[in-house]
Amino acid sequence: MTDTETPSLDEQLKVADLRIKKLDAIAKSRSLPSGGIFSALTGSPILSILLTASLGIVSAVVSNYMQSQATLNLEREKLTSSLIIKAIETGDRKISATNLKFLVDMNLINDVDGIIQSYSIDPSSAPVLSTAGSPIIPADTNTARAIIDKYEKEFGPLAESSRINLVNILDYMSNDSKINDIRIAAYALASIKFETSNTFQPLAEHGSDDYLKRIYGPATSLGKRFGHLSDEDALRFRGRGYIQITGRANYDRIGKIIGVDLVNNPDFALQPDVAYKIYVFSLVDGYLTGKKISDFINETETDYVNARRVINGGLMNAPLIADTATRIERILKASLSNPAANGPS
Repeated sequence: MTDTETPSLDEQLKVADLRIKKLDAIAKSRSLPSGGIFSALTGSPILSILLTASLGIVSAVVSNYMQSQATLNLEREKLTSSLIIKAIETGDRKISATNLKFLVDMNLINDVDGIIQSYSIDPSSAPVLSTAGSPIIPADTNTARAIIDKYEKEFGPLAESSRINLVNILDYMSNDSKINDIRIAAYALASIKFETSNTFQPLAEHGSDDYLKRIYGPATSLGKRFGHLSDEDALRFRGRGYIQITGRANYDRIGKIIGVDLVNNPDFALQPDVAYKIYVFSLVDGYLTGKKISDFINETETDYVNARRVINGGLMNAPLIADTATRIERILKASLSNPAANGPS
């Protein structure tokens, strides 16, 4: 085989198999400080996650013969997403740095710019996510149906596509340990309802090319803040998703957190599962404005108005979204089997 020939399917599968065996061997033979990924590998769900991700490499190889390159790229990005999330969902930057270094050593994620290596020297700059709790939305059809029925009685009928979109979001929430408070779920749904004009569909920002260049061009204050290098960036990194993530810097930063290359593939932010991850990490971990939902919804207060600062940075449309969140909270409590266990009234 020459340097320019594409390896056969059989050859690529053999490479993937070797990576799985290497991963298994190293995982069993090495150890890290307490709290790191290696210390919890043997007999833990983390080993299963790592092996599953490597097995996913095999699926991606096979998919390469059947899918478009764009679809394949998205699938490959998704393979690393759960690993990155698990690595930094520690509540401790030092442990996150150790875990990320492990993923690089295993060739499961790339560190072309040496950023992850720098975390080993200065863990204070490593990304970290809050530790997980338990999902608040049950994963069952009856609960989803009850929520939808009560929602439509409260806000009016949904289009069929919007109803499906809302069911998908409820499904994401039922598997999301970050949505562990009924009030957080209520505010998340209220915010998405507003940002998507009641469609619950990730949207791209409207506007002509001239308008976007005028607002986000590299010479404008927003363009500079977003790290735009050209007028093309103003168009390429327009708002997308459930919350209209905007700007090269935001696409780059949040994309790295969720393990999806949003800089080279900005339209991935319109994929419902990707848009959901962007929203939840921004809401719960404060990666958009520096504010977290727990700053306003916690054991001592439920401040739906100021919660708007988490996504918007200010209070634009805050009273409207707060009213919607209050109404959705009532819907959720009436739909769940044990509302008393789901946070204060």
